[in-house]
Amino acid sequence: MDTYNIVEEEGIEIALVFAYVDGNRISAMLEIKDLQGGRLDDNINLKFGNGNRQAFISTPVIYDELLEKALLGIGVIYDNFIGLGNSMSFSINSIMTGVEHVDFKLIEFPLYLYAIERDMISRADWEKAISKEFYDIIWSSEFSRNRRPRYFLNIDEISKYLPNINGVVVSNIGLHNDLLHIQVRHTDKWRNISNFGHLIILDTDYNKLQPVFEIRMGNYTEYVFSIDELENLNKMNLAFTGTVANKIIQGSWEFDIPITKQVNEKLITIELENSLYFSHIDIKVLPMTTSIDFSAMNTVNDSEAVSNMFNYAKKLLDGIYITLSDGNMIELFFPAIMFDNTGGTADFSSFYFDITQIYSITISGNEHLFRF
Repeated sequence: MDTYNIVEEEGIEIALVFAYVDGNRISAMLEIKDLQGGRLDDNINLKFGNGNRQAFISTPVIYDELLEKALLGIGVIYDNFIGLGNSMSFSINSIMTGVEHVDFKLIEFPLYLYAIERDMISRADWEKAISKEFYDIIWSSEFSRNRRPRYFLNIDEISKYLPNINGVVVSNIGLHNDLLHIQVRHTDKWRNISNFGHLIILDTDYNKLQPVFEIRMGNYTEYVFSIDELENLNKMNLAFTGTVANKIIQGSWEFDIPITKQVNEKLITIELENSLYFSHIDIKVLPMTTSIDFSAMNTVNDSEAVSNMFNYAKKLLDGIYITLSDGNMIELFFPAIMFDNTGGTADFSSFYFDITQIYSITISGNEHLFRF
């Protein structure tokens, strides 16, 4: 299904360049252009509407700095099979740029200066002190039930900004019952889809200490850490792990896609000689997705054998690509691989290409021609 819908909002123009349906999935290419300038880059993330929770970016982002335009692929998965004559919709609620996934970022914050015994309040008083206009979320670990904290820090006794972390401010910190409590308040830069994460502590050997208890409500989170050697706190570091974004553009880009025809597919079966596990593989190629089914020669009986099959398949798929009749090569991205005791599947994404021009697929250095 070829289409070219264009939606403009907040000075951002999104064009639906191409889309097709396969079963319960729509694959599409989007072209995103900044009409105001200076807001896009190649680190783009999208927040889709609530009705499209299984929607995702399926390709790397190609960004044209001169035209300030980004090209990328998406996938949208629906609950039911999508038949001809239906009309499917999806929406994008925000565009994040400069997105960075942070494993851990060191924070220059003197933990030891604030690690003093503090007056505490009960959990009920802690909750009462926080505005109720926000949705409540509470999470805790399975850290010893008998040691779960019953008392928490007073709200907003201090206000200390964290260097290079613009989503939270330390609103209190202190010790109680040999546990270190760190309370933070979310700023207006906090976004649950883009600027978000949590705090950890790196010990003297740079091992990560995760909080043993965490309570969240409204704009506040209180982390509770169990630290065996509190006297070494001056040698420990606070760190942040999560996702950060430089810019967030809010809007509502809505697309409605009439399903007028099914896209054709290309199929090939490859017999595997001298394979340790598989008799053959079946490959289905569509303009933006390639699926590979592995058929095991024998059903395996334990998890180790399944793991061995999985690792063998990963090596087999190393360096896979498609060649078109004009010699252009199509790179395949982001394999999702699943295996059980009878075999497995590997699903790849790609940028759109005309599959009527497909010539071959190369797997593990061996080229296999498609028949027409």
